[in-house]
Amino acid sequence: MSSDPRIRSFITVAIMAVGVFGAMAAMHSDLDDGMKQIVLGISLAVLFLGFILHFALVRCPHCGAWIRRPYWDYCRYCGKNYSEEDDNYNEDDYNIPGSGSWF
Repeated sequence: MSSDPRIRSFITVAIMAVGVFGAMAAMHSDLDDGMKQIVLGISLAVLFLGFILHFALVRCPHCGAWIRRPYWDYCRYCGKNYSEEDDNYNEDDYNIPGSGSWF
């Protein structure tokens, strides 16, 4: 997957949209109740997976901080451009509360 957080954000939002549209389709379909519950459960699981992936993957490639607005060009914590390569990155240089990498 690309290291650009804007692309990662687009992909995770698309996954969440699939979950939402699947849940809406299940609620408004003529399926029997058992099948409707199965489709709704799968759709909600996909939506939940999209949320988890979004919060885990949409991070600054330099400091690892979660990006709330990935359409900006610069990280609000470290100030670096998302598309720049950082060869001298040292994780100990950035002590940002709540920005630790989980994965």
